Amino acid sequence: MLRLSAAVVQAPAVRGRPERSRARYGRLLDTLCADVVLLPELALTGYDPALDYAALAEPDGGETEEWTREWARRLDALVAVGLPHRRPDGVIENALLLVQPDGTRHLYVKQHLWTGEAASFSAGSTPPHILSFRGARIAPLICYDMTFAGEAAHLEGRVDILLAASAWPWLSPQHAAAGRDLARALATQLGAAVVWANQVGACRVGTPHRSQADRGAGRSLITLPYRMAEARCPARGRHAAVLKIDLGRLRQAQFAKFVTR
Repeated sequence: MLRLSAAVVQAPAVRGRPERSRARYGRLLDTLCADVVLLPELALTGYDPALDYAALAEPDGGETEEWTREWARRLDALVAVGLPHRRPDGVIENALLLVQPDGTRHLYVKQHLWTGEAASFSAGSTPPHILSFRGARIAPLICYDMTFAGEAAHLEGRVDILLAASAWPWLSPQHAAAGRDLARALATQLGAAVVWANQVGACRVGTPHRSQADRGAGRSLITLPYRMAEARCPARGRHAAVLKIDLGRLRQAQFAKFVTR
Protein backbone atom coordinates (compact mmCIF):
# COMPACT_ATOMS: atom_id res chain seq x y z
CA MET A 1 0.00 0.00 0.00
CA LEU A 2 1.12 3.51 -0.78
CA ARG A 3 1.42 5.57 2.39
CA LEU A 4 2.65 9.01 3.25
CA SER A 5 2.70 11.11 6.40
CA ALA A 6 1.28 14.59 6.89
CA ALA A 7 2.11 17.09 9.61
CA VAL A 8 0.25 20.14 10.87
CA VAL A 9 2.12 22.83 12.79
CA GLN A 10 0.76 25.69 14.90
CA ALA A 11 2.63 28.37 16.85
CA PRO A 12 1.80 31.93 17.95
CA ALA A 13 3.11 34.34 15.33
CA VAL A 14 5.19 37.31 16.43
CA ARG A 15 2.83 40.04 15.21
CA GLY A 16 4.27 41.85 12.18
CA ARG A 17 7.70 40.21 12.65
CA PRO A 18 7.97 37.35 10.15
CA GLU A 19 11.70 36.90 10.79
CA ARG A 20 11.02 36.09 14.45
CA SER A 21 8.07 33.88 13.56
CA ARG A 22 10.25 31.95 11.10
CA ALA A 23 12.68 31.21 13.93
CA ARG A 24 9.82 30.09 16.19
CA TYR A 25 8.37 27.79 13.56
CA GLY A 26 11.81 26.55 12.61
CA ARG A 27 12.26 25.01 16.05
CA LEU A 28 9.09 22.99 15.52
CA LEU A 29 9.89 22.01 11.94
CA ASP A 30 13.26 20.72 13.06
CA THR A 31 11.49 18.00 15.07
CA LEU A 32 9.38 16.66 12.18
CA CYS A 33 9.58 13.71 9.84
CA ALA A 34 6.74 13.91 7.32
CA ASP A 35 6.06 14.01 3.58
CA VAL A 36 3.66 16.97 3.71
CA VAL A 37 3.84 19.84 6.23
CA LEU A 38 1.27 22.63 6.60
CA LEU A 39 1.48 25.92 8.54
CA PRO A 40 -1.52 28.22 9.14
CA GLU A 41 -2.91 31.15 7.17
CA LEU A 42 -0.67 34.23 7.50
CA ALA A 43 1.45 32.04 9.77
CA LEU A 44 4.47 34.32 10.03
CA THR A 45 2.90 37.80 10.22
CA GLY A 46 -0.06 37.02 12.42
CA TYR A 47 -3.71 37.81 11.67
CA ASP A 48 -4.63 41.41 12.44
CA PRO A 49 -6.59 43.78 10.15
CA ALA A 50 -4.63 46.69 11.64
CA LEU A 51 -1.33 45.32 10.31
CA ASP A 52 0.15 46.97 7.23
CA TYR A 53 0.07 43.93 4.99
CA ALA A 54 1.16 46.04 2.03
CA ALA A 55 4.47 46.59 3.83
CA LEU A 56 4.69 42.97 4.99
CA ALA A 57 3.76 41.41 1.63
CA GLU A 58 6.53 39.55 -0.18
CA PRO A 59 7.06 39.12 -3.92
CA ASP A 60 7.90 35.84 -5.62
CA GLY A 61 11.30 34.70 -4.41
CA GLY A 62 11.06 36.67 -1.15
CA GLU A 63 12.50 35.71 2.23
CA THR A 64 9.59 33.47 3.21
CA GLU A 65 9.78 31.61 -0.08
CA GLU A 66 13.50 31.05 0.38
CA TRP A 67 12.87 29.90 3.96
CA THR A 68 10.13 27.52 2.82
CA ARG A 69 12.33 26.21 0.00
CA GLU A 70 15.11 25.45 2.49
CA TRP A 71 12.78 23.58 4.84
CA ALA A 72 11.27 21.60 1.95
CA ARG A 73 14.79 20.52 1.03
CA ARG A 74 15.86 19.75 4.60
CA LEU A 75 12.72 17.78 5.45
CA ASP A 76 12.44 16.22 1.99
CA ALA A 77 8.80 17.25 2.14
CA LEU A 78 6.18 19.44 0.53
CA VAL A 79 5.98 22.46 2.85
CA ALA A 80 3.07 24.93 2.68
CA VAL A 81 2.88 28.26 4.51
CA GLY A 82 0.41 31.14 4.47
CA LEU A 83 1.76 34.62 3.72
CA PRO A 84 0.80 38.04 2.33
CA HIS A 85 1.92 38.01 -1.32
CA ARG A 86 2.65 40.96 -3.59
CA ARG A 87 2.04 40.42 -7.29
CA PRO A 88 4.28 42.14 -9.84
CA ASP A 89 1.49 44.69 -10.44
CA GLY A 90 1.48 45.58 -6.72
CA VAL A 91 -1.74 43.80 -5.79
CA ILE A 92 -1.62 42.26 -2.28
CA GLU A 93 -3.05 38.75 -1.81
CA ASN A 94 -3.68 36.37 1.08
CA ALA A 95 -1.84 33.34 -0.27
CA LEU A 96 -0.67 29.83 0.50
CA LEU A 97 2.78 28.95 -0.84
CA LEU A 98 3.51 25.27 -1.49
CA VAL A 99 7.11 24.22 -2.18
CA GLN A 100 8.32 20.72 -3.02
CA PRO A 101 11.80 19.35 -2.17
CA ASP A 102 13.02 19.92 -5.74
CA GLY A 103 12.06 23.60 -5.50
CA THR A 104 8.86 23.34 -7.53
CA ARG A 105 6.45 25.95 -6.16
CA HIS A 106 2.76 26.68 -6.40
CA LEU A 107 0.84 29.68 -5.08
CA TYR A 108 -2.82 29.56 -4.19
CA VAL A 109 -4.70 32.82 -3.48
CA LYS A 110 -7.66 32.97 -1.08
CA GLN A 111 -10.84 33.41 -3.11
CA HIS A 112 -13.33 34.33 -0.40
CA LEU A 113 -12.30 37.13 1.94
CA TRP A 114 -13.73 37.21 5.45
CA THR A 115 -15.00 40.32 7.25
CA GLY A 116 -12.59 43.22 6.82
CA GLU A 117 -10.01 41.35 4.74
CA ALA A 118 -10.94 43.22 1.56
CA ALA A 119 -9.36 46.32 3.08
CA SER A 120 -5.97 44.58 2.97
CA PHE A 121 -6.19 41.95 0.24
CA SER A 122 -7.55 41.32 -3.23
CA ALA A 123 -9.45 38.06 -3.69
CA GLY A 124 -8.16 35.35 -5.96
CA SER A 125 -10.22 34.09 -8.88
CA THR A 126 -8.52 30.79 -9.70
CA PRO A 127 -9.90 27.54 -8.23
CA PRO A 128 -7.42 25.40 -6.32
CA HIS A 129 -5.01 23.50 -8.52
CA ILE A 130 -4.63 19.78 -7.78
CA LEU A 131 -0.98 18.87 -7.33
CA SER A 132 0.54 15.42 -7.61
CA PHE A 133 3.14 14.61 -4.96
CA ARG A 134 4.44 11.13 -4.12
CA GLY A 135 1.36 9.52 -5.53
CA ALA A 136 -1.08 11.76 -3.67
CA ARG A 137 -3.45 14.28 -5.21
CA ILE A 138 -3.24 17.44 -3.09
CA ALA A 139 -5.29 20.66 -3.21
CA PRO A 140 -5.10 23.86 -1.10
CA LEU A 141 -7.77 26.09 0.42
CA ILE A 142 -7.55 29.00 2.86
CA CYS A 143 -9.92 29.33 5.83
CA TYR A 144 -13.18 30.97 4.69
CA ASP A 145 -12.88 29.16 1.33
CA MET A 146 -13.69 25.98 3.27
CA THR A 147 -17.23 27.16 4.00
CA PHE A 148 -18.30 27.53 0.36
CA ALA A 149 -20.03 24.48 -1.06
CA GLY A 150 -18.80 25.12 -4.58
CA GLU A 151 -15.15 24.85 -3.59
CA ALA A 152 -15.69 21.46 -1.98
CA ALA A 153 -17.88 20.19 -4.83
CA HIS A 154 -15.10 20.99 -7.29
CA LEU A 155 -12.79 18.65 -5.35
CA GLU A 156 -15.10 15.73 -4.52
CA GLY A 157 -13.47 12.44 -5.48
CA ARG A 158 -10.53 14.24 -7.10
CA VAL A 159 -8.16 14.74 -4.16
CA ASP A 160 -6.53 12.56 -1.52
CA ILE A 161 -5.35 15.38 0.73
CA LEU A 162 -6.83 18.83 1.30
CA LEU A 163 -4.40 21.36 2.79
CA ALA A 164 -6.50 23.94 4.62
CA ALA A 165 -4.56 26.84 6.16
CA SER A 166 -6.64 28.88 8.57
CA ALA A 167 -6.76 31.77 11.02
CA TRP A 168 -10.05 30.66 12.55
CA PRO A 169 -10.63 32.87 15.61
CA TRP A 170 -12.00 31.88 18.99
CA LEU A 171 -14.89 34.42 19.22
CA SER A 172 -16.82 31.96 21.39
CA PRO A 173 -16.40 28.32 22.46
CA GLN A 174 -19.01 27.31 19.90
CA HIS A 175 -17.31 29.21 17.10
CA ALA A 176 -13.90 27.83 18.04
CA ALA A 177 -15.20 24.25 17.89
CA ALA A 178 -16.88 24.89 14.53
CA GLY A 179 -13.54 25.17 12.70
CA ARG A 180 -12.47 21.67 13.64
CA ASP A 181 -15.98 20.35 12.94
CA LEU A 182 -15.84 21.90 9.47
CA ALA A 183 -12.53 20.15 8.73
CA ARG A 184 -14.06 16.83 9.77
CA ALA A 185 -17.15 17.42 7.64
CA LEU A 186 -15.00 18.22 4.61
CA ALA A 187 -13.03 14.99 5.08
CA THR A 188 -16.27 13.02 4.93
CA GLN A 189 -17.66 15.02 2.01
CA LEU A 190 -14.49 14.77 -0.08
CA GLY A 191 -13.52 11.25 0.92
CA ALA A 192 -10.08 12.73 1.59
CA ALA A 193 -7.65 13.49 4.37
CA VAL A 194 -8.00 17.08 5.58
CA VAL A 195 -4.90 18.72 7.01
CA TRP A 196 -6.11 21.83 8.86
CA ALA A 197 -3.49 24.19 10.30
CA ASN A 198 -4.96 26.96 12.42
CA GLN A 199 -3.51 30.05 14.07
CA VAL A 200 -3.00 30.27 17.82
CA GLY A 201 -2.07 33.22 19.99
CA ALA A 202 -3.27 36.81 20.03
CA CYS A 203 -5.05 38.17 16.97
CA ARG A 204 -7.59 40.82 16.09
CA VAL A 205 -10.77 40.51 14.04
CA GLY A 206 -12.87 43.11 12.26
CA THR A 207 -11.65 45.90 10.00
CA PRO A 208 -8.50 48.09 10.11
CA HIS A 209 -10.48 50.90 11.74
CA ARG A 210 -12.79 48.83 13.90
CA SER A 211 -11.24 45.68 15.30
CA GLN A 212 -11.41 43.71 18.51
CA ALA A 213 -8.88 41.57 20.32
CA ASP A 214 -9.31 37.83 20.10
CA ARG A 215 -7.11 34.76 19.71
CA GLY A 216 -6.66 32.01 17.17
CA ALA A 217 -8.70 28.95 18.08
CA GLY A 218 -5.82 26.51 17.47
CA ARG A 219 -7.02 22.89 17.55
CA SER A 220 -5.19 22.13 14.29
CA LEU A 221 -5.76 18.57 13.15
CA ILE A 222 -5.36 15.94 10.47
CA THR A 223 -8.54 13.96 9.97
CA LEU A 224 -9.58 11.13 7.67
CA PRO A 225 -13.03 10.35 6.26
CA TYR A 226 -15.36 8.22 8.34
CA ARG A 227 -13.04 8.89 11.34
CA MET A 228 -10.47 6.29 10.28
CA ALA A 229 -7.91 8.20 12.37
CA GLU A 230 -7.01 11.68 13.61
CA ALA A 231 -4.01 13.61 14.91
CA ARG A 232 -4.76 16.75 16.90
CA CYS A 233 -3.15 19.83 18.45
CA PRO A 234 -4.59 21.62 21.52
CA ALA A 235 -6.29 25.02 21.56
CA ARG A 236 -3.18 26.88 22.75
CA GLY A 237 0.56 26.88 22.35
CA ARG A 238 3.20 25.54 19.98
CA HIS A 239 2.47 22.06 18.73
CA ALA A 240 2.83 19.74 15.78
CA ALA A 241 0.84 16.61 14.94
CA VAL A 242 1.70 13.90 12.42
CA LEU A 243 -0.50 11.22 10.85
CA LYS A 244 0.26 8.43 8.38
CA ILE A 245 -2.21 8.29 5.51
CA ASP A 246 -3.01 5.06 3.67
CA LEU A 247 -3.74 6.26 0.15
CA GLY A 248 -4.93 2.84 -0.94
CA ARG A 249 -7.64 2.79 1.69
CA LEU A 250 -8.63 6.34 0.85
CA ARG A 251 -8.99 5.49 -2.83
CA GLN A 252 -11.13 2.46 -1.99
CA ALA A 253 -13.42 4.67 0.08
CA GLN A 254 -13.58 7.23 -2.71
CA PHE A 255 -14.47 4.55 -5.25
CA ALA A 256 -17.30 3.34 -3.06
CA LYS A 257 -18.57 6.88 -2.45
CA PHE A 258 -18.19 8.56 -5.83
CA VAL A 259 -18.02 5.85 -8.50
CA THR A 260 -20.46 3.20 -7.38
CA ARG A 261 -23.21 5.47 -6.09
